[in-house]
Amino acid sequence: MTGNNENPTTEIARIQDRYQITIPRNAREHLNIVPGDLIQFEIISDNGGINVHKIIPVKVTEIENANKKQHTPDIQDDGRDGRGGTQPN
Repeated sequence: MTGNNENPTTEIARIQDRYQITIPRNAREHLNIVPGDLIQFEIISDNGGINVHKIIPVKVTEIENANKKQHTPDIQDDGRDGRGGTQPN
């Protein structure tokens, strides 16, 4: 984990039988993670380098609301049928 890029902090964890690790306390606190959170491992180089990021979930309703705003037509329906007349009732 790094406080800044000039003075990185190194943490070590042992891989268990089922490829599980205990994330060291300093790393957990730095990422602000708790049990049940998701983390992402980003491979940054071919020589074994990775970055670890906490994934911040987004509620489905927030995504739906954002999509509705993006797909709202700019032109209001004025009842015309496109030929200069109005639609029958």
